[in-house]
Amino acid sequence: MAFATRLRRTTNRLRFGMPDRYGHLEREVAKNKCRRILEIGVWDGVHSQAMIQAALRASEASTIEYYGIDLFEDAYKTEGTLEREASKRPLRFDEVRARFRHLEDMGVCINLFKGDSKEVLPGLASTQPMDLVFVDGGHSFETVAADWRNVRRLLDGRSVVIFDDYVNAEAVEAGGYGVNAVVDAIDRGEFVVTFLDPVDRFRHPWGILATRFVRVQMRQTPHDPVEMGSPRG
Repeated sequence: MAFATRLRRTTNRLRFGMPDRYGHLEREVAKNKCRRILEIGVWDGVHSQAMIQAALRASEASTIEYYGIDLFEDAYKTEGTLEREASKRPLRFDEVRARFRHLEDMGVCINLFKGDSKEVLPGLASTQPMDLVFVDGGHSFETVAADWRNVRRLLDGRSVVIFDDYVNAEAVEAGGYGVNAVVDAIDRGEFVVTFLDPVDRFRHPWGILATRFVRVQMRQTPHDPVEMGSPRG
């Protein structure tokens, strides 16, 4: 592994206490000077705050809008939801909401929604296009497919979509992840799809989960590459 790659991976772990792939979020925000950010699957708000802080390094707080959607404690209302969606144990809405208070005090517009993304996203269709969309909510095929269908209404040529949890075949079979099927079906004639390194690996009772980010953006010209990287990890 190249020295620069090792350094970046180590830095991500030390700074954010998170798997290596999440460093892409801040870099994407910084590179494109993103100011309108949508996150499907907020969980504890750590990634949200990292993206917003990256945006603040390039833009005034009053120009930044963050939209976050999660079931939060409502995920417990229906038995089997967490298992079906291959989701983490949720935090309470009010607990996570409090973690954004200092950013609101700075002037950042925080829009945090508790609810099913399939119901919340259509209500955002009348807003301006998003600069960055991070899709990391429910992981069943039904949910991810609905998220992608609704997110497409919020994109323009500048928008970037990052899907989390494009996984290995073993994880699809054992964990029920539906991200792969959705990403694989994206029209390569309309969108450029990039499989991002690194691949993060975690041990589970059923075996190894290998997961990575996938970057999706509207094709600008007929000469854009159809696909970069490899879907296999």
